Amino acid sequence: MSDLLDSEVAALQTRVAQLEIARDEANRQQLYWRSMYLQLWGDQIDLAARDRAELVAENARLTAREAELTQENEALQQTLSWRITKPIRTVRTALARN
Repeated sequence: MSDLLDSEVAALQTRVAQLEIARDEANRQQLYWRSMYLQLWGDQIDLAARDRAELVAENARLTAREAELTQENEALQQTLSWRITKPIRTVRTALARN
């Protein structure tokens, strides 16, 4: 009976050792994939930050251009020729509606 118990204990110890090896391998794989995904996630955050910075710069450029064009439009509307031709534009707009 002692031999039977000894062989069962040995078999269980072998099985425990196999399970520990499998657990360690699973932990290594989990760590590997977690680090891979964290790296990819970090890369995506970096890209998003660069895209955002580019969009902020483009927005600032377009806002400045809008201000320039608004100023040019206001200056144009103050010219003598614009004021003189206003009645013509009014009549043309009214005729276009009819």
